[in-house]
Amino acid sequence: LKWRWKENNDMPCHLTDIILAKCEDENAPSEDDYLWFMESKSGATPLGKKSSSSKMNDAIDDALKDCTSRMSKTIPYLVKKYSTEKNWDMARKISRFKESTEVPYHRFSNAAIVVDRDSLDKHINNIDAVLLNAARTNNIILIAIPMKNMKSVYERIFTEVLKS
Repeated sequence: LKWRWKENNDMPCHLTDIILAKCEDENAPSEDDYLWFMESKSGATPLGKKSSSSKMNDAIDDALKDCTSRMSKTIPYLVKKYSTEKNWDMARKISRFKESTEVPYHRFSNAAIVVDRDSLDKHINNIDAVLLNAARTNNIILIAIPMKNMKSVYERIFTEVLKS
């Protein structure tokens, strides 16, 4: 859904890539509420053509930023975007996550890559050991999604999103 707010198709979306929020009642926050966020990177070209670094390294690095700072910028951004669309219910639900001092909530951080299937093994084998350890220390779940003919699939999806 964030793609609808994308300002330039040659630039990435702002802030955290994917966010799932559970807040059943923003007027009665619960400790069962949670934010599940994911930093995603994609690579349609095989490793070695432009870079030998795994996309997972970038995803982990950005997931670490989500944990420490980016989520605090993402929440107000989402509230503003939902308010601009006059989606007051979503703006209130997301506002619940501005403060966690009175009623804490759970946070789950994830890093994902979507890469061409033929380069998946190279991406996995080229994950930086320091970043992998940082992901483990911060309970960041790593997800890899291989796709056949990823470049053409991505281009088709992006075109369809723009049409809708």
